[in-house]
Amino acid sequence: MNVNNSKEYMSQLSVIADAITLRDCIVLVTGATGMIGSSLVDVLLMADREYGKNIKVIAMGRKEGKLKDRFSYAPNQDQLSFIVQDISAPIKPDTDID
Repeated sequence: MNVNNSKEYMSQLSVIADAITLRDCIVLVTGATGMIGSSLVDVLLMADREYGKNIKVIAMGRKEGKLKDRFSYAPNQDQLSFIVQDISAPIKPDTDID
């Protein structure tokens, strides 16, 4: 099931996204293809898209295919980028992270 097609999931995300106080930042989410990490990415992207919070998300996971598949819905790829690696290896992002 693609949770992004669920009205209930999107409704709950909207409540959380509206309450987020982060603005104008870059956030690294590890484990982005897992249940918690992917939900966090979803809510941060919604906060940016629907509430103008200017949040860029770097989603980190071990498999590029899973990252691309899970977040294929993302309308603005400028707000979302991927790091493919295992968390046990040193992280070397291409950009600064807040």
